[in-house]
Amino acid sequence: MSYDTPGGPPGGATPPPPGGYGAPPPDGGYGAPPPGGGYGAYPSGGGYGQPGYGGYGQPFGKTPSAYRAWVITSIVCGALFSLIVGLPCGIVALSYSRRVQQAGQMGDMQSAAKASKRARIWAIVATVFDALGLILVITLVSHGGASTS
Repeated sequence: MSYDTPGGPPGGATPPPPGGYGAPPPDGGYGAPPPGGGYGAYPSGGGYGQPGYGGYGQPFGKTPSAYRAWVITSIVCGALFSLIVGLPCGIVALSYSRRVQQAGQMGDMQSAAKASKRARIWAIVATVFDALGLILVITLVSHGGASTS
């Protein structure tokens, strides 16, 4: 086989580039995924629709504190020191603490924040009554054996 140019095809044409059809264009060419992750990529907001509404997508922010440890401690202290007032206040605080978790799991951050605030208020009330009950128990125990005459 003879060529007009050394190592080239007959007739002096330039040889095809190695590797088949040539290098792809710099933008990826036809069939390349679009910039930003391709077809069907999730939006940068974390889901479709507004976040925090209707349970779709990621909730906005994190769930507020439920004060669960504080509430359980006030219930135990209420059972030990003031059954009449401290324990019922602690149970109300536990109810609101559970509502914080439920609302946070559903993505309703407004209701979760409201329940968190009420759980904190009721935990404070229960703690105050528990402290008063403890003072009363200490007073009764220390003066219980003494006679009044």
